[in-house]
Amino acid sequence: GKGLAATPAARADEIAYDPVDRVILIANDRDTPPFITFISQPDYRVIKTLNYDGNSAPQSTGGIEQPVWDGPLGKFYLAIPATSANPNGEVDEIDPQAFRVTRIFPTNCMGPAGLVLVPGQRLVASCGDVIDIATGKVLVTAKGAGGDEIWYNAGDQRVYFGGGSDRISVPVLDVTGGASSAMTSLVVGLVVPAPGVSQTTHSVAADDINNQVFVPVVGAGVQIWRNGATLTATPNPIPVTGGSSLGATTLTWNAPNADTIEIHVGSPSGPTFTRWANRGSMTTGTWVAEGTTFYLQDVSGGLPLTAANTVATLVMHVQRQ
Repeated sequence: GKGLAATPAARADEIAYDPVDRVILIANDRDTPPFITFISQPDYRVIKTLNYDGNSAPQSTGGIEQPVWDGPLGKFYLAIPATSANPNGEVDEIDPQAFRVTRIFPTNCMGPAGLVLVPGQRLVASCGDVIDIATGKVLVTAKGAGGDEIWYNAGDQRVYFGGGSDRISVPVLDVTGGASSAMTSLVVGLVVPAPGVSQTTHSVAADDINNQVFVPVVGAGVQIWRNGATLTATPNPIPVTGGSSLGATTLTWNAPNADTIEIHVGSPSGPTFTRWANRGSMTTGTWVAEGTTFYLQDVSGGLPLTAANTVATLVMHVQRQ
């Protein structure tokens, strides 16, 4: 490929692309001072660099993180985890033609790293702030956010936070609820005591056509999740012999947009089979009959046991051998 004229001492990190002006913005976060690089896409020429040294741009005290391009406004937005003026961090608006910072949005949450643009001209930072671009004000800070790189999936209108604060989960924010929405979480990894290696994650990507979410997990490969709950049984039908009409099965569920689930028998508020996290598996006793119906209920935050909170159902069958 073509070489570039810039000679940073350290790596280039996250990037964003302006298809109108055909300009690439790269965060060079490990140099001293950290800086951003503007590159011409047609000829890969370095147009300009902008030092975050307190002169050309704010003085960064915590590196430079994820940029995002806003086509309707023709601006880049860039997450800065901390500056001398804003120790909690800030989001900077950058003009790709003037190559300068035009506005600064201080964050309420601490250490913004990931950044995405969502409908309604709002920005969501990985530490949880939802920012109105028009005013530069923080509308709300979503509790439970965390992680480094984040991804907005236009297909299901959710923000996926790579790694979470615990490094084993992917927090999920539904942005269809306006300024404030409840946070759910996909538990994708596992903490393993030393000297074992924990199954952690750092990044995430989503396909906005089929709404599949791809999560690389240490020691477990790339997990594929899909927005929408599933409830399955193995076996179904249940083979029975002799005069018995009852059998046992293993239920497996995945409710990625719930924090806590319950499985009920016969109706949304029928007898409780289990209360558990949003993903799991459990074996019944030998009491499942032909037509037994299981209801997977989202009970996150005390949601009531009603049909409105049923996220999946499963009808069982019995087969005589």
